[in-house]
Amino acid sequence: LEAIAALQPDLIIGAKVRHEGIYDQLGQIAPTVFSESSGTDWKSQVRLTGEALGKADQAEELLTEFDTRAAEVGETIGAEGRTATIVRFIPGQIRLYGPATFSGSVLDAVGFDLGDQGYDPEYGMAVISAENIDAVDTDVLFATNPAEESDGEVQSDREGLGARWDNLAVVQAGQQFDITDTTWMTGIGVLGANEI
Repeated sequence: LEAIAALQPDLIIGAKVRHEGIYDQLGQIAPTVFSESSGTDWKSQVRLTGEALGKADQAEELLTEFDTRAAEVGETIGAEGRTATIVRFIPGQIRLYGPATFSGSVLDAVGFDLGDQGYDPEYGMAVISAENIDAVDTDVLFATNPAEESDGEVQSDREGLGARWDNLAVVQAGQQFDITDTTWMTGIGVLGANEI
């Protein structure tokens, strides 16, 4: 809170789900606007930010530009009619991200079909076991690799899959792409969506 106060912000924007407990303290520093969630509906967050800044029209323009670009990218890469999976490896968990998540919504806008992997209705993702790794064997696979992003300091369940991972048809076909966790999972917003 001291660091935020030292910045002397004109406005503080955050998420109720993450910082509701310090809303009143933040409000003493500067006017504070919170969204309900932290990114499952990132377009609403962009609109809320636009309204809070008095730039609602610019926020809509950014979203329209994103939608247009997503459609163009989808057409260029032939996404329509193809299945895709986003898998995030974190220590002790393998998560699949559906169309209601940030990165899933971007792939959905591009035209990929993320299927129904039993995604949790509240968070939009599913947790699978290593034994069920075949669930990620779709036309295109996007996967985080925490060990690479942290110079090998983080061990993940992906490394333990060995040949089971390497023998997936999507991997064999060269349609598995490593993605950065910081962009795909926490880059929530127009800039992150365009980066994906």
